[in-house]
Amino acid sequence: MDAESFVRQILLHWITNRCRVLLCGFFGPVLRLRHLPQIIRSRISLSCSMLRHFNTPPFGKFFHPHTSFLQSRSDFRFPSFNIVSHSGTCYPPPQSRPPLGPISTRHPKFFSMKLRHVLGLGFGLAPLAAGAATIINFHDANQGYAHYNGYNSLMYGQGALADPGNNVWNGFGQYNGAGNLDFYGPGNPDSNHGVVPSGNPGQPYAWHSGVSATGHSLFSPTNPQADTGNANSDGTLSPVTLSMSYDHDSHSPAAGSAVQGTPSWIFSAAAVVTSAQGTFTLSNLTQGDYTLYLYGGNAAGNGGAVFSIDSGTVTALDGITATDNLGNGPLDSYVLGQDYVVFFIHLNEPGDIVGHWSAPDGGSEGDFNGLQLLPEPSSFALAAVAGLTLLGRRRRRQA
Repeated sequence: MDAESFVRQILLHWITNRCRVLLCGFFGPVLRLRHLPQIIRSRISLSCSMLRHFNTPPFGKFFHPHTSFLQSRSDFRFPSFNIVSHSGTCYPPPQSRPPLGPISTRHPKFFSMKLRHVLGLGFGLAPLAAGAATIINFHDANQGYAHYNGYNSLMYGQGALADPGNNVWNGFGQYNGAGNLDFYGPGNPDSNHGVVPSGNPGQPYAWHSGVSATGHSLFSPTNPQADTGNANSDGTLSPVTLSMSYDHDSHSPAAGSAVQGTPSWIFSAAAVVTSAQGTFTLSNLTQGDYTLYLYGGNAAGNGGAVFSIDSGTVTALDGITATDNLGNGPLDSYVLGQDYVVFFIHLNEPGDIVGHWSAPDGGSEGDFNGLQLLPEPSSFALAAVAGLTLLGRRRRRQA
């Protein structure tokens, strides 16, 4: 990723997070938004991990990670609210925080001015930040018909990319298509089991034995049709389609004891490759920035995968492109580098994201469990709103 794209992506996450913090601080008590702290925490955790790169060339001489706006708001707390990264604490409590670097000491006025500008832009950007793009989730759902007396069942819950309140996943696997008895039938007529509501619109046949699901309506458990599309995490229809190429599915012998809505459900089945690479393709994507979470492991904790992305301009979070859970099972949590990786992708034009996976070093197979894709808001739209807001502020001051 070139320097301009990297800075644009970092600033996009930074400004979006600031707007959420401001919204929660000013309106949270009034609107009683119960899930907003978790949303902020998930977005801040991603920004923290990305902001660490500011301390490395070519950005190190201009920025210092401890001069970020995240630090200035580290006293902002909800019950059980901590600013952490996926791989550990990102910004520790004030008493254990290292002193500011020489840049902020040398140029305090510069950082103070920039901080005031970010605060001033918060309300102008808030409506756009609040309308962030919807996540779409896919996972291998070929669990060996281990649920509800002979059926497979879709995940319904949160992945490592937190999306509170939006729990819908789509499934893929080398099984039959809609109208068969892989997911629903006389012994399992609907999706209403435990935390899963009835009428779950998650598409079980997003990709099945060489066929990708497409359609202008959502899947219905009580009326499974072949011409239905995939669902976003909030249950709305998505234009995104998935295609796959791999050797076979593998499921844990204990798949039936996996707990719905938890990591164990994701890692209970995997798309496996041995000698060759596996390939996944996400199609019908618009130009712009995407965050892609990829899961690689198995329930026994003796698998993993090496991932690569062929499309657009790509960077990996913390430089991690492989999972290695050899001897670290059973997998019942999301750990960066152990069972998932994160890629930041910029598509210069509409098209596809094509990715591959293979066996990790020391492993005999490559295991791919699923993915989460987050389209980021347009950086150009954010810049336009920011500019208009700042211009309005200056005009009011002049008046």
